[in-house]
Amino acid sequence: EYEISNIKLYMLDYSEIEKLKESHDEMIIDKDATMGDIIVGDIDAKKDGWFHLSLPYDEGFKITVDGKEVDYYTSDINFIGFYMEKGKHKIEIEYTAPGYKQGMAVTISGLLLYGIFIFAEKKKWRAV
Repeated sequence: EYEISNIKLYMLDYSEIEKLKESHDEMIIDKDATMGDIIVGDIDAKKDGWFHLSLPYDEGFKITVDGKEVDYYTSDINFIGFYMEKGKHKIEIEYTAPGYKQGMAVTISGLLLYGIFIFAEKKKWRAV
């Protein structure tokens, strides 16, 4: 059971929203290059400032601006942000899940051991 209280509603003229959109620079996504865990796009930043992504912050990101890797930080509490100078930039965002390489190594090792076990069992059956 819930009780909803202290509800507030606000009204805003749509032209104000359009003004806000005009004051922000937009990253144009390259749909051909963006696939899987990689996002690629271009931006023309009108001034130096912070680039905010609406992607949840995680340690597995690699972000490059014009081919140079940049440090990223938490912004807006749980999202990703990084500093960027004004001008035209090519941005690449790549994500690799933490532990992915270790998981692949364990999986491949397990498959190899399984293959050796099957090979040894077949050899044992032939000897009988």
